This record gives sequence, structure tokens and C-alpha cells, in this order.
Amino acid sequence: MKLPFLKGLLKRRGWEYRDPFPAHLNQYVLIAGPHTSWRDFFLALCIREDLGLHDLKILAKHSLFWWPLGGVLRGMGCIPVDRTSTHGLVDQMAKHFNQDASFKLGLAPEGTRRQVS
Repeated sequence: MKLPFLKGLLKRRGWEYRDPFPAHLNQYVLIAGPHTSWRDFFLALCIREDLGLHDLKILAKHSLFWWPLGGVLRGMGCIPVDRTSTHGLVDQMAKHFNQDASFKLGLAPEGTRRQVS
């Protein structure tokens, strides 16, 4: 699902890209961090539009996939993940990479929203 209204929003807000994205790669894992706020998802959507990464799959916590948001998230390429369960997520992602020569995965390792000592 494309969201063209987000394209260029970051540039208008003063952001810039310093280096070109290696768009020639068939497969990759794109890691964005630290993920400390719900606003990070919005930034990621803006970056995805700017760079044209519409086939990027993104892991998201399963509790976000309620109706009707679940359908919208799936349409944007999100894959629900139950973080409390041990169902071999790494093996599942490896299977995607082995079965799809153009599989691209976006990860945002979660940080904390609380102060840590």
C-alpha cells in the first residue's frame, strides 16, 4: 500500500538523506533504531515513501492487529509477531528469505520508554 501524501514530508521538515540507499539489493534486513516511541512507525512510513521501499515487510506486535487496523497494517506489509511466544520467529524469517528471492525485512528493535539507570 502506497501512501503518497507522506512523500517528501521529512524533507519539508528539515530532514535530509546523506547517502543513497542501496536499492539494487534483492534481499536485505533494514534495521532502524532505537525504537522508543509509536511515532517511529510514522517516520518509517515517511522514509519508506521517500525511498520507494513498498515491498518491505515489517514485523509488528500482534496486539496492533485488531479490526480494522489489522487489515491496514497487513496491506502495508506488516507481519504480526506474538512477542510472548517462542514459535521460532528467526526460522520463519529465514524461510521467507529462502523461498522469496526478493524478500526485504524491516526491523525496529524495541527500546524502552522509561528512564533506565
